[in-house]
Amino acid sequence: MKKLIIGALFSSFIIVACNPTPIPDTFVRFVNTMPDSTGVKVFFAQDLISGETPVPFKGAFPSLTSFRTEKPTNLTYSLCPADLLDCPTVVKNKTINLVSNIQNTVFLIGTKMTTDDSGTDARPLEVLNFTSETATPSVGKARIRVLHALPNLDAKKLDLYITAPDAALSGFPPELLYKNIFDYRDLTAGSYQIRATAPAVTDTILVDSGTLALEAGKTYTAVLVKPDVNKLGVILLTDK
Repeated sequence: MKKLIIGALFSSFIIVACNPTPIPDTFVRFVNTMPDSTGVKVFFAQDLISGETPVPFKGAFPSLTSFRTEKPTNLTYSLCPADLLDCPTVVKNKTINLVSNIQNTVFLIGTKMTTDDSGTDARPLEVLNFTSETATPSVGKARIRVLHALPNLDAKKLDLYITAPDAALSGFPPELLYKNIFDYRDLTAGSYQIRATAPAVTDTILVDSGTLALEAGKTYTAVLVKPDVNKLGVILLTDK
C-alpha cells in the first residue's frame, strides 16, 4: 500500500511540473509627439538582426502604435524618424524592462532642430517611458493623467487646468514642467477641457484641448503637443 501511495504522489508531482503556471503577458506601445517629423518607425532587436520590416506608425505626427503584446523581458528597440537616413544615437538601441501585467507607453519627444540640442534650453530628440495605471476607476469615474511633451521654448513651464468646457480659469493650478507628468486623477465621467497657460497668466491660452469626453471606467493619458505650426493641442490616449 505504501508503494502505491508514493507512486501516486510522484505521478501528481510530474503532472504539476509539466504544467507550470503561464507567465502573464506585458504590453508596450509607442507614441510620436515630435512636431517636426513626417513619420516614425519602430525597430526591435530581432527586426534589426533578421532584416524584417520595422513596425510603422499609422502616419506622420501625431501618431501611435497599438499595444504590442510581449512576454516579460528586457526589450531592445529603436524609435527612428522615418525621414532621417540613420536612427539618431539618442533613440537607438534603447532597452525597456517589461514586467508582467504592466502597460508601457514610450514617447518620442523633442525636436530634430540641431539648434535645440544643447544649452540650457535644450529640447533634443529623446524617449520617455511611463507605465499605465491598471486598477479600474471607481463607479461613475474616469481616470486621467497629463504629460507635457510640448517642446516650445515659451512653454517649458505651464499652469495646467482641467475644467468643464469653457469654464473660467481660476484658483491655484498645478505647475507642469516639460517632460513631466501630472499623475492620474479620478474625475466624474463627462465632458472636460484641458488648457495650459504660462505661469500665473490666465488671459492667454497656450494649449487648448477643446471638449474631451471621458467615459466611466476608462483610463486616459492626455499629451500636450503641437499639432501644427500655429496650433497647440492635446492627444488623448486610452490606457485602459
